[in-house]
Amino acid sequence: EELAKDDEEDAETGKGGDEVSESKGESEEEEETRQEEEESFDPIPRTPEESEEESDDEVDQELRLTFCFDERLRSLETSFSEYRQTNPFVDAVSAILGIVHQYMTQQ
Repeated sequence: EELAKDDEEDAETGKGGDEVSESKGESEEEEETRQEEEESFDPIPRTPEESEEESDDEVDQELRLTFCFDERLRSLETSFSEYRQTNPFVDAVSAILGIVHQYMTQQ
């Protein structure tokens, strides 16, 4: 509603909003600086080059940790496999489920 009132006032007084006026208190140099800042404003933040190097180090560290994890996992799997082959109780423990199942079906 205020915009409509402003338009009506402009029409009555003959003053339009299209007139260009120099801003109060700003010199031409300040205005140019302000315009350059507005033009050079980048809404998308950029990462500095130094942080890219840091991120490369982080990626390298993650790869090393992943490799170490995979290597450790393989080692544990091998150890567990060897343990199952040498442990005399593995067969007895593995048979418990079958024994319980057979007992439950007989009742």
